[in-house]
Amino acid sequence: MPNDSEGRTSTPRVNRHRLRASARGTTRVEVSIPLQDAPLLRSLARTLREDEREASRLRQLLETEVVRAPAATGTDLVEFLLASPLRETGLEVERDRSSGRPFDFE
Repeated sequence: MPNDSEGRTSTPRVNRHRLRASARGTTRVEVSIPLQDAPLLRSLARTLREDEREASRLRQLLETEVVRAPAATGTDLVEFLLASPLRETGLEVERDRSSGRPFDFE
């Protein structure tokens, strides 16, 4: 039997199902959650999958209430510093290139 991307063995029937789901633009997601939250998560998934209008409203609500901004990248930091009011002050910062202080691991 062929292996999927996670090394599990899959049958031709499962492969056909995955191809159809992919063609519809859906994917299967497995998560571990507290048992009491399973009905809620199933309901959320059903809404996202079946009710386009409610799904849009639900996505907006979840994105504002739950989704956290991704960690800042180096590019974000550079843009922030370039937009800083300190940019015009002529402040010069030089990186400390010393090897640091001695440390005894014992």
